[in-house]
Amino acid sequence: MNTSSHFNQGPIDGTLAEEPVIKSRYPPRQVNKLCDGCQAVFPMTGPWFWDLEDAALADEDDWHLRDFSIRDLHESAGTGCHLCRIFLDSLLPPDMIVGNRQGYAEWYEANQEIQLRCSLDKDWKNVDFSIKLTILNNYQEQSTLGQRFEASSVQTLRFQPVCSAPPGQCTDGTAWIADTTTDFLGSSSGYGPFTIAQPTSTTTFGSSSIEQVRKWLTQCLEGHRVCIPLERLFTLSDGENYSYQSKIRLVDVGTDKHPMFRLVDGETLEREEGCIKYVTLSYRWTADTAITSLRTYNKALYHDSIPTETLPQIYKDAAAVARALHIPYVWIDSLCIIQDSTEDWNEQASLMDSIYTHARLNLSGMFADRVVGLRAERDPLAVSPCIISRRLPTDLNDHEERYEHFACFEGYGANSFVDLAPLFRRAWCHQERVLPIRTVYFGEQLVWQCHGQMASEAFPSWIWRGLYDPFAEMSVHAHRQHALDTGYTLPKGKDPRQTLENIVKLYTQTQVTKQADRLVALRGIFNRFGNMWDRREPDWCVAGLWKQHLVRQLLWERCGEMDKEDEDMTARAKEILDLFPSWSWASCPSEIFFQTMGLGSGHHAEDLVEVDSVQPSQPLKSGDTYTAFETGSRIVLRGSFAIQFDTEKVLQTWTTQDSLDGIEVSMSIDGERTLRFDTGIVFDRPLVDSIRHEDLGLLPLRMYCLINDTCSGYVGGLLVESLGIRDRLPTYRRMGLFSAFCETEIISGWLDRVEELAENSDVAMGALRNKRKEFPLLQLV
Repeated sequence: MNTSSHFNQGPIDGTLAEEPVIKSRYPPRQVNKLCDGCQAVFPMTGPWFWDLEDAALADEDDWHLRDFSIRDLHESAGTGCHLCRIFLDSLLPPDMIVGNRQGYAEWYEANQEIQLRCSLDKDWKNVDFSIKLTILNNYQEQSTLGQRFEASSVQTLRFQPVCSAPPGQCTDGTAWIADTTTDFLGSSSGYGPFTIAQPTSTTTFGSSSIEQVRKWLTQCLEGHRVCIPLERLFTLSDGENYSYQSKIRLVDVGTDKHPMFRLVDGETLEREEGCIKYVTLSYRWTADTAITSLRTYNKALYHDSIPTETLPQIYKDAAAVARALHIPYVWIDSLCIIQDSTEDWNEQASLMDSIYTHARLNLSGMFADRVVGLRAERDPLAVSPCIISRRLPTDLNDHEERYEHFACFEGYGANSFVDLAPLFRRAWCHQERVLPIRTVYFGEQLVWQCHGQMASEAFPSWIWRGLYDPFAEMSVHAHRQHALDTGYTLPKGKDPRQTLENIVKLYTQTQVTKQADRLVALRGIFNRFGNMWDRREPDWCVAGLWKQHLVRQLLWERCGEMDKEDEDMTARAKEILDLFPSWSWASCPSEIFFQTMGLGSGHHAEDLVEVDSVQPSQPLKSGDTYTAFETGSRIVLRGSFAIQFDTEKVLQTWTTQDSLDGIEVSMSIDGERTLRFDTGIVFDRPLVDSIRHEDLGLLPLRMYCLINDTCSGYVGGLLVESLGIRDRLPTYRRMGLFSAFCETEIISGWLDRVEELAENSDVAMGALRNKRKEFPLLQLV
């Protein structure tokens, strides 16, 4: 059956035809059309600038092509110049593009007068050459172009030689082949040729778009060696990959010829190859979601038939896609979990990792509430690379005309800005990016992601993700992508601690409506780690921290902004401090990262405290899985405090700033010598209660020693406030994180034992480890 027949049979209730019911606000476009200014630079016939000996130069490295203002680009793109559209879009903030271009009018009003220079790399014979857009000097100070020009005044676009692709390479428009045997740095990329497509549809929901989804899905199921085994890898218990399917509900959407919309129980369904095939839906809840949610009173009715008249459009769109892919069932949380039953919600939420992992495909409405449903309208020129062609001179020996083609497009970075989409600013949607094996994102164009491939309508074979340097400021997308990639497999050859820490760091950049959900919204990811790494330990994770690596993960640091004048942030900080243990990252009202991130090789890490026990506020009940989101846990440990520091200065700084640098702290790590450390403190939150400076203390948790000819290093620990005696123990709550640096050997005599320290840390650290067992008991709450 061809794809269009899947959409022309009136799925669900007749509102989802092949073409949008509402006419697109974008007219049909002719790709590769150029305005007079661009044609003057790139004529179809005649010499180009690199053919001319007296070609104008922007500088010694670049050819000067033309100058224009943002107003010029806006007007030219509006009349259909494809290249000007590429130039203009390359200047827009990425979150505007993935946000359905909301805010464009204000952006244009502020920047329309800015003048830019367009130039091209003179080393054009190299495959790595590019078009540059440079803000002219007179306009740099008034520029508000934002994210695209944060690092410099230059924005770069790819200018890639291409040739015509054979038929069948894409499902919409014309396809071209680009050769990338070398990467952007001129080194071997390991990729080779890839396909560039030119979609012409004004919507992401036409038959050609869904045919592309079918093609990606088929390629993944039949050809991706890294994806096929994953569904069998993530097991609930040995040999029970799909046992969870007997406990869940699904929505039966029928077929195009026999559409339906009714609730079914997984235990009643026949299995194909041992499992039920279904798609999941990632979307943002709105005020309308609750109107049609599954509840105790309508459960029997929904098993008979779910009324479609008031259903959100995104539910109907998900059903249409499932039918087109011959997948009979859809899992939608609001329809498959009884929303007024805490017991049912807890049971279904505990299966979340399996539900998303074993879905045949996850459909993600990345525009969230900025479009109605999965369907997005678009200007085809905004998603299609521009192909610039010229006819080459011929001679008597040529039997046919020869052409040269170049593709101009932005160097689509890691994840093609998907991570900036409105949907993924929501905390509950974060795990829905990590858990599925396959996802198709519905935005301005479709983007496919599985463990073996990342692609889009414009780049249907693969998208360049960018070099991975997790600690370089400019590689935030690559950092995020690495965390997502490792989140699929959690490979045992890698460090699973860092994987969890990366995922948590990214999660803390999201927003949650109910602060009490800050931990439970990650339940699926906690389940995944528990099943793969500590499945026999019901309390392996406590308040969001891995119990086995507790000291390491206590060293999280606030890295997001902390506006002391923001009353909402202060109120939120107080609320979550009452909800979660102060030592948990969940108690921080801002983004965090873990201190171990960025730690290079050649260091030895050693704990300076001895964990005695972790005690949840209530004993585990029968049937409880673990305490990953236990909100009242306390840690009992043995530790020793810093000897001396200026507590008054710390408290005074805290009232006006979010951190303190350059404070001198005296500590004794080995119990023999007192050393002075140059210390910085980052406060976790604004001051929410009255604190006495004499109640502040610094509790060293871990040291990192550089194994070289100095044995220098630093100590990481917590700024804490004394709460007095509770449960017969000195009790403290966390208020910040400190990093204390020392330029001399931290432990006396280590310079003479560098080789021993490197080869046998257990022996070298023996005395220190015995000493910490003698430290007094205290507790963190």
